[in-house]
Amino acid sequence: MQTQKAISQPAGDAGFYRSAGGPSDAMPPLHLSSDRRETYAQMEHCIRRKAGPQPIRILEAGCGQKWPLNLDGTPFALTAVDVDEEALALRRQKAREGDRIFTGDLRDRAMFAPATFDVIYNSFVLEHIDDAQGVLDNFMHWLVPNGVLIVRIPDGDSVYGFVTRSTPLWMHVLYKKYVQGIKTAGLPGHDPYPVYYHPVVSRRGMHRYCRERSCRVVYESGFSGYLPKSAVLGSMSRTLARSIAALSFGRLDWRYNNLTIVIEKS
Repeated sequence: MQTQKAISQPAGDAGFYRSAGGPSDAMPPLHLSSDRRETYAQMEHCIRRKAGPQPIRILEAGCGQKWPLNLDGTPFALTAVDVDEEALALRRQKAREGDRIFTGDLRDRAMFAPATFDVIYNSFVLEHIDDAQGVLDNFMHWLVPNGVLIVRIPDGDSVYGFVTRSTPLWMHVLYKKYVQGIKTAGLPGHDPYPVYYHPVVSRRGMHRYCRERSCRVVYESGFSGYLPKSAVLGSMSRTLARSIAALSFGRLDWRYNNLTIVIEKS
């Protein structure tokens, strides 16, 4: 495997690292950030690099209530698909004119022809799919050569991911509603949803997938600002997270919960 270098600046290509094939499970140091805007700027930069004479063809594979990235000044054509019709009904209320939005199952390869999209954006969806690796293969099938796949997942090999996949859905609803203060949690069209956590839904799993498919990792970061901000609750949560990580003998990482990884198709 070639030497890989994480980046923290979105302004140029010099900091991008490449993931080459090889049998080792070794991974580069992970860039950690508590600044969500920094991560969004990185994703936007990776998409803008695909700009050409025609609008960038983007698939939002599993969509939220609105398109989250700022691509002002960069023409793009957006297709948004989700299996949850109630979630799509909310999305249609905020869609741009010309956006194509419809119900579909990401496990259905026949939904799109090969090489249909320049960019696929998949945010916090794979952990809810039983055949997540099959869906990744579909993404590669739908991408043009050198197309970009942006995947955002809660790392299954983080303490947060371990706790999430080891606890029932009703606890996730209570946490979002009463700890995070999200009053709509669990209502139709709103998360949380049941989780599966296929082994590929982890940093190790994603890097292994990229090696096997000869893809390039061009950016990744972990979100480190997930613990409660209050002094008492934050200290208790940090102590608990570090204890779980220690009991896992280094298998679980407590420093971050969510992973953003940008992959370029060979």
